[in-house]
Amino acid sequence: MKFKDKLSKKRHENNLSQEALAERLNMSRQAISKWESGSSYPDMQTMINICKVLNCNLEDLLDDDTLGSNFKDNKFSINKYLKDILDFITKSYNMFISMTFKQKIKCILEMIIIICILILFFTVFAFLLTNVFDIFNFIPNNLYYFLLRILKMIYGIFAITISFIILIHLFKIRYLDYFVTIEDNTIKEKIIEKDINKDKIIFENHEKVIIRDPKHSTYSFMSVLAKIVYYIFKCFLGLLLIPFIISFLILLILSSISLFNIRYIIFIGIFISLIGLILINYNFLEIIMSVLFDFKTNLKRLFIMFITGLILTGFGIGYSVYKFLNFKEDNTNFITKTFNMNMNKDLVFDSILDVNKVIIDNNTNDIKIKVKYYKYLDINLDNYQNYYYLMVDENELVLINMILDSLRKETYINFDNPSYSVDSITLSQENYDLLLKNIKSYEEY
Repeated sequence: MKFKDKLSKKRHENNLSQEALAERLNMSRQAISKWESGSSYPDMQTMINICKVLNCNLEDLLDDDTLGSNFKDNKFSINKYLKDILDFITKSYNMFISMTFKQKIKCILEMIIIICILILFFTVFAFLLTNVFDIFNFIPNNLYYFLLRILKMIYGIFAITISFIILIHLFKIRYLDYFVTIEDNTIKEKIIEKDINKDKIIFENHEKVIIRDPKHSTYSFMSVLAKIVYYIFKCFLGLLLIPFIISFLILLILSSISLFNIRYIIFIGIFISLIGLILINYNFLEIIMSVLFDFKTNLKRLFIMFITGLILTGFGIGYSVYKFLNFKEDNTNFITKTFNMNMNKDLVFDSILDVNKVIIDNNTNDIKIKVKYYKYLDINLDNYQNYYYLMVDENELVLINMILDSLRKETYINFDNPSYSVDSITLSQENYDLLLKNIKSYEEY
């Protein structure tokens, strides 16, 4: 920042007009005006006097390039930010006091409209973000909902903070920079300057100065909020990075499985489409990481990779769909298994109500149950206090094996059919009647 800008900013921070500063320095107002316009520069002794009047150091006024490119003011002063907040509140209060009733209503209505617009925008964006995040619902449910809750919390803090910054800045440039009044007891005479865009005008019969900030500088506490938004944004990107890393690893695993089965024609198209998806996924990964860790990336290379990924994905999916349309339904995946139960007076097996066929055999005292199920499943007959039921293990690995085997044979599985069913049950008439009676009693209980 240049000396002229720093001087103007420090003068405003100390609530001094050019006239008041010139009086305290025993200088002419024209000299102050020349310094702030950049047409002249004070000598060192005058600079020291300026620092005393404005309560600052030389480093706070000298040009940044004069101090060197490595100079940075990293001092964090809570008093400075607190003073800024209190000044903002004071100026806002003084502004409302000096405004007419019509201007107050207009200001309040404008702020309400801006708040409504911000709420609408961030609500719509949150809806879109949630839908985008739904593409990662393939990850385990516990992890998915945990990440979703964290994402909502970070987004909420981000939305509130950025909305507050926007609202305060718009309030400042729309009203505070034009209406705010401050008392200046150093004014001896009331002078009306012709150019109101420079510094001040004095009006009415009060010793008040209206300071206008044509460059709309920000308050220190706003820079702190901006830093908070920046770090929240980085946290959001870090959280967004996790699903892309997980999806990238899953795509690599699936492409490896496809490569190992490349001798089957259908897997050629699947492998090509997965390679395309890996390229697209990598593009998003690199873009997020470049923003997160502040390193440059080759946009031309990423664009070429993205287009290549789209072409490969489209071609692979098209080829796979074409081959899949020639698949036939696989009815050979079903096998049967027979279970025996020893009948007793309290036995309950309600699956008999959905059995395909009941075979009455009065020569047997036991119950034989014939179950038809996918050969990839693990099915057993279990019981709890004489209540018998079929226990089926349907884990993800079993499903993957079913799908892979069908793709190798170029067949498809009709999942509309139940994965298992009681094909038939063989028992005596007496046991059948008793079993129905027990089921009815159990349901009533």
